[in-house]
Amino acid sequence: MKIFFPISAFYPSQIGGPCNTLYWHCKALQDNHIKTTVVTTTIGIKDEISADKWLHLNCGDVFYGTKGVTSFETRRKLSKEISKTDILHLNSLFSIFSIFSFFYRSLFYNNKKIVWSVRGELNSNALKFSSWKKKPLIFL
Repeated sequence: MKIFFPISAFYPSQIGGPCNTLYWHCKALQDNHIKTTVVTTTIGIKDEISADKWLHLNCGDVFYGTKGVTSFETRRKLSKEISKTDILHLNSLFSIFSIFSFFYRSLFYNNKKIVWSVRGELNSNALKFSSWKKKPLIFL
């Protein structure tokens, strides 16, 4: 089985809890012989890291893109991994990575299983911030 995690920030980034928790989640899956792949960015990474190429880490294969989803190469990696995965695991309702991946999967690979971990994003206090941007997505 293969699980794909498109996420805008991933360990060693420290800009939020999911950066770390997803690293340990992916590592535990790998330890149990479940293949994990992550496409992410270099946002929040202070240490030197090899970007724009696949890294084979103890948490799975990770691609750290330098320009995010605006980069053609990163979008190509996202699209290719969606086509090869069994399960698409999205980790934010409002992240451009999740939005792009969801619509790409819905258009071309509607049979792929999807898990969407929205964490605290649907809390009423969280929905107050940038609500004009969030309302259209919630409507969909």
